[in-house]
Amino acid sequence: MVLAYTGFMLAIGLRGVQLTYTPDDKVLELITAKRWFSFHHEGQRGDILARDGRALALSVKSPTIGVDPVAVDESRRANWNPVDFDQMVTDLAGILKMDEGEVRRLVSLTGDGGAEARYRKLAEDVHPSVAEQIRELGYHTQGIVIKEPYRRFYPEGRLASQLLGFVDRKGTGVGGVESAFDGRLQAPERTTRHRVNRRGQVLDASIRRESELHGQSIRTTIDRHLQSVAEKALGEVMEKHEPLSAVAVVVDVRTGDVLAMANMPDFNPNVASLERVQNGRNISVTDAVEPGSVFKPFTMAAALEEKLVTSSTVLDTTSPYEVHPGTRIRDDHPHPSMTVAEMVKFSSNVGAAKLAARLGKERVYDYFTRFGFGDRPGLGLPGEARGVLRPPSRIGPVELSNISFGQGVTASALQLAMATAALGNKGVLMKPRLVSAILDDDGEVLREVRPSIMRRVVSPETAADVLVAMEMVTDDDGTAKKARVPGYRVGGKTGTAQKVTNGVYGSARLASFIGIAPIDDPRIAVAVIVDEPSVGSRYGGIVAAPVFQKVAASYFTSHRIPPSVVSEDLEEGDQADPEPVEIVDLTDKHRLVWDGDGWVLPDMGGMAMRDALATLQGAGLRLDIEGSGHLVRQEPLPGERREPGQAVALWFE
Repeated sequence: MVLAYTGFMLAIGLRGVQLTYTPDDKVLELITAKRWFSFHHEGQRGDILARDGRALALSVKSPTIGVDPVAVDESRRANWNPVDFDQMVTDLAGILKMDEGEVRRLVSLTGDGGAEARYRKLAEDVHPSVAEQIRELGYHTQGIVIKEPYRRFYPEGRLASQLLGFVDRKGTGVGGVESAFDGRLQAPERTTRHRVNRRGQVLDASIRRESELHGQSIRTTIDRHLQSVAEKALGEVMEKHEPLSAVAVVVDVRTGDVLAMANMPDFNPNVASLERVQNGRNISVTDAVEPGSVFKPFTMAAALEEKLVTSSTVLDTTSPYEVHPGTRIRDDHPHPSMTVAEMVKFSSNVGAAKLAARLGKERVYDYFTRFGFGDRPGLGLPGEARGVLRPPSRIGPVELSNISFGQGVTASALQLAMATAALGNKGVLMKPRLVSAILDDDGEVLREVRPSIMRRVVSPETAADVLVAMEMVTDDDGTAKKARVPGYRVGGKTGTAQKVTNGVYGSARLASFIGIAPIDDPRIAVAVIVDEPSVGSRYGGIVAAPVFQKVAASYFTSHRIPPSVVSEDLEEGDQADPEPVEIVDLTDKHRLVWDGDGWVLPDMGGMAMRDALATLQGAGLRLDIEGSGHLVRQEPLPGERREPGQAVALWFE
């Protein structure tokens, strides 16, 4: 019995010695476990995509590398897991491209912060491959802390900035699509509790796979190429005429798809700045303004639909015209008489007022309401303006006259674009559509949003007659010669409205234009509003119409729509091709040019990734990217062509 007891005690003693000098890993984990710790797992926010599937907004891992000097010191001194301290310093300095002395100071227990410091930052926003190198060396278990938050990245830079919005520091969408669909884009958050040892190592089960923590993605109807063209055209207006702002909305006539929604001045959503705060509002949808004479086609449509007149009915347009005792209206370019169609062509306030008088206030109100004015368009973006349309009880003779030519009523650029599209869609108003599908993290469609008809506003015959009148606006003696696209039939209506200041109409002007292209087979409707042009002309036909011209010409080219007429500017027999469209001029020597057959690729060798992506933005090309840093190879080669939707491969090192 004594011998057995002695042997038992001896065995225990020997086991104790063994555990002291050569501990078992599982036993070590148990004895070093000192607490339970809660981990917050940040999911990946869903992407925002253009209509071609390319990302307009995405979330990328943005690792931050830090150090717990206490944990490093414990690992350094621990017999069971020794760290070659000098080698760690050398490796980290090389991987992070830092001064070796600085790294040694930060990882040392005696560095800044004293012995109590448990976390110091080494580097932030590093490439994910950097974090992976540190893991491969095992330093993440020896006091080096790797945090991998997601950072929102907008690969197209300023493109559609107000439409997209941005994400704040808390990961919440601010403005635009980011805000409107924040609940879907947000990834589900998750907190788990794990057993950790004194070095912070997790001892039990790992978290669920990352793909389960992923927000839904939003596929929009935005055409990146058309958006880029619209923004460039507005930028030229800002430079030439120095207005407060300029906006353009382009919609698909048949589906109601918003193809472009451009606002100037814009901002870079990748940079937190004062510019982002000042220019973040999407005034295309949030601001309702008195649009002026662009309302006249809708007044004409109502009168035609009620069969009160025809396009050829002659109106007495003697100016001035007394609409109420003591109140007269005038035309800028008076004619003693003109047809209803010419009322639109020459922009006669008198003619529009006389049509409104025949209609009466109830019918004017009814038709303008049917065109969508006075109601929110329903796009789903924050702050959509309803606009002001007085009910019949508040419309007197003077108000009725003013409403007929766009005074005393307000509308947003989006509302104007949709109402114009109804004329091009044979009188049918579509609901505006910005989102075509909601996708899961594998790209599978969770919900498809189909085009939706709101209502029929006027008959196809009425709509066709109004389009003919709008085409006349672009004649040589019309108000919008600058809207013409050589070789194509287009139409529109100009507006130059007085702005209300302190309750009265002042000298400030708002220049506008609505347009349809092409007239013989309408595809797109465009609304352009330029607020207070201060240099040069202030007329819509001079300031706003050229924006429509550039957008329409680019649309014809990129969608390969053949010319339908021979331009008067060309000799008979010559082909009337639209002017080639150039996109992005990063530098004079690096350009992406459309030559009519495709995009001619520039030589981007040596470019940083950001600059290369900026050069190709808005062209509708499918970019396949490998690596990071500077461009070392591209396919196709410089000078070769690619059409929108085709792939361009880029390799970076």
